[in-house]
Amino acid sequence: YEIQVEPLVDLAGTQIPPMLLQPFVENSIKHGIMSLEENGKIEISVSQPKDDYLHIAIRDNGIGIEASKLRKANRPTDHVSKGMQITLDRLALFARMSGKDYELDIREWQHPDGSIGGTVVEMVLPIKHGVSGGMD
Repeated sequence: YEIQVEPLVDLAGTQIPPMLLQPFVENSIKHGIMSLEENGKIEISVSQPKDDYLHIAIRDNGIGIEASKLRKANRPTDHVSKGMQITLDRLALFARMSGKDYELDIREWQHPDGSIGGTVVEMVLPIKHGVSGGMD
């Protein structure tokens, strides 16, 4: 894995909801990376394009969304995942509480030759500046 944080991001004073990134990183591992034979990688980048917004990208080199859906469809199971819906609900609540919009984009990315390179999750989140590292 690799984590890149733009130097302008105030790590100590910038707050986002706790455990917000965890479901996306977990999905990258579970649905993308674990299906690879070797050399799985997750890259997380954080930048601050505006004073009150944070841009976070989670990119993996896994099998991609469509291949993962196909594998899941071929594996019968009774398990119904609710983690992603809970996270989306939390994002919507956070936006309502902050009075600011957020953006979320989940898509496959491609190599220059057109082959699927994996999945990328991009989010633009309103941030709260403070002295603690998390939000209540």
